[in-house]
Amino acid sequence: MTRPPAPPQITGASIIGKKLFVQGLNFDAGARIILNEEEQKKIGRGQAVRLKVLNSDGTESAEFSYTRPSA
Repeated sequence: MTRPPAPPQITGASIIGKKLFVQGLNFDAGARIILNEEEQKKIGRGQAVRLKVLNSDGTESAEFSYTRPSA
């Protein structure tokens, strides 16, 4: 009997320069980052967002809250 794949799990996030880095477990090569339920591209300074990771097989992580630093 084959087990279903483990869902992705976000353990942290950070912005370095202009790029968002999401750390976690069980991300596959086709994983996408979803911000506030859409694939938006920008997080403003001081803005709070809800992140999810969606793997190519349709499994998704639990929501993870992240606030971009103001400075």
